[in-house]
Amino acid sequence: MTTKIYRKRGDAVALSHSPTPKHSFSKKVVLTGCGILALVGMGIGSLPWILSTQTGTAWLSKQITKETGIELHIGSASFSWFGSQTLLEIKGESSQEQFVFSCSEITTSSSLWNLLGNHNVETLTLKNPYFILSKPFKPSVQISKPSLQAAGFSFSPQMAFAMQELSWKGQIQVEKGQIDFAAPDLDLLLFQQIALQLNLMREKGVEGSLQCLASQQKQEGSLSLTGSILQTGSYTCQASIQKLPTRGIDQLIGLISPEYSGLFYHLVGPTLDLSCSLDAQAESAHIKVDLSSPLMQVHLTAQSLENALNLVSPAQIQCQITPSFIVTGK
Repeated sequence: MTTKIYRKRGDAVALSHSPTPKHSFSKKVVLTGCGILALVGMGIGSLPWILSTQTGTAWLSKQITKETGIELHIGSASFSWFGSQTLLEIKGESSQEQFVFSCSEITTSSSLWNLLGNHNVETLTLKNPYFILSKPFKPSVQISKPSLQAAGFSFSPQMAFAMQELSWKGQIQVEKGQIDFAAPDLDLLLFQQIALQLNLMREKGVEGSLQCLASQQKQEGSLSLTGSILQTGSYTCQASIQKLPTRGIDQLIGLISPEYSGLFYHLVGPTLDLSCSLDAQAESAHIKVDLSSPLMQVHLTAQSLENALNLVSPAQIQCQITPSFIVTGK
């Protein structure tokens, strides 16, 4: 005798769709992973917004202070993964009280993705940066004294101008900058209306230009520089200086090397006009100098080769030696 079991159609459908314990666990793992990824994505996506808040800006200021030793305060900030970046009302002071600075605005047209991923600032602009230097900086570069030779004189500065490959690229602009040299033993020396442009070329080097006004004790002058330093070891520089106050330059020299205090001022006089060009390759350089001051006139064209500076044509030097210079040089 055969027994037949009949099932309703609804019961069969219900049994076919019942999940097994294995499938249920896999589904939970997938959902949990997707949730975690979503939270991470939301955190990364909201990072610029977090840093733009007062709490985020304060945290960023503390991190920069910790890394650089410069006490920094950022008034407000605006960050974006895909848009431009802005910092407003930046103020800072060095830990050794060598300088204080402020800047009304720092902006870059580059997105955070481009900054962090490609190290490309695109166009970085600093508006109204203001530095007050209250203590002199001791230079680490030492230049050997020139020694006279028959065909010229040797000059071996211990400096390397060849550059390594830059990690950043883009353009840096400074608008209406100012630097005040206000050391205790220095008559206030001001460099105002500073306009600086730097072009960072990752695979080539750096090109730049600088213009500013200089003033001290009612004497005003101007300064203009253009130049480049390339990874091939070549570098160029063109300088034009008009009515530069020399007392402040002399006092800066005296702060660094007290034994030379007063020599520069009593040698050239209160102001200085200078036109200078330098074009150098890895092992040679061409130099042209035209200097004019109340006490000195210099016209010189020279070429360097193997650390020897040779005159291309006879140099013209006129100098008035004053009693003050002789007394100071003793």
